[in-house]
Amino acid sequence: GRLFDEMTEFAKYCFNKSHADCNSAISYQTAWLKYHYPKEFLCAMFNNKPQDKYQPIIEDCRKARVKLLPVSVNRSFHYFVTEGEGIRYGFIGIKQISDDSLSNEIIKNRTERPYESFSDFAKRVCIRQKEDDSYSQVEKTPIENLILTGAFDEVYPSREELLLAYDAFTRAFPKARTKKAIYKLADGIIPCEDREDKSFNRKKEMELLGAIIKNDPLEGFASDADVNCTPFDELTEGTHEIFGLVTEEERFYSKKGNPYLKIRLRGLSGSMNVMKFRPDPEESYFGK
Repeated sequence: GRLFDEMTEFAKYCFNKSHADCNSAISYQTAWLKYHYPKEFLCAMFNNKPQDKYQPIIEDCRKARVKLLPVSVNRSFHYFVTEGEGIRYGFIGIKQISDDSLSNEIIKNRTERPYESFSDFAKRVCIRQKEDDSYSQVEKTPIENLILTGAFDEVYPSREELLLAYDAFTRAFPKARTKKAIYKLADGIIPCEDREDKSFNRKKEMELLGAIIKNDPLEGFASDADVNCTPFDELTEGTHEIFGLVTEEERFYSKKGNPYLKIRLRGLSGSMNVMKFRPDPEESYFGK
């Protein structure tokens, strides 16, 4: 009876030989590919994970010194692709662009020549001719998300101003009846100011990409010692000063009903979770 009980207890977590053998082989192959071909391996990881699982892959890119290149209307594809020594962010990684129909339209229309301006893009992608020779425009939200994640930075740097100009175009579109009138509207998509608001851009990238891809605020620091802080991988018991970028934030309640914040902090040497107990009801560290 005792032997049977021990076998029953062991069966709760043991693997049979066939499973253990297969898993060992796959683990070895995966580790070999990640070590010898980190760029290609990480690119494949992006394309096989949902966006909310990107953060660990992004951290692996930093550790392996694989540059994650920002979204580009002229260089990105639907999926993530390798480019030079880096990985080009794919349209699939932007919220509201999981369907490849818009991506395919963007790629097809830039085959002969790149998009030279947003007006050029609007004429070639945003305006659709229907069977009855009337015109419609593509869904607004995916185009807005392309703007807010920096897909048009190479043709116009101010995402906020470009968004306002595009909004004006979409509101005026129904009144334009002919192709000539619609193209004239597209030519009028000229933002008022040529400026880049890095704070605005970072906030929108966190919302729509789940990470800051361009102008990462941590890139300006060589080490934790620059700000007299302890690296995450050198923390010991006791009191320490640390610094990093908040990438996730969730509010929970303990069994006694006391609120606390669980904050995911990304530093120069990795990431860690930080708990803040008894926060104010509206307190937030996200994006600071």
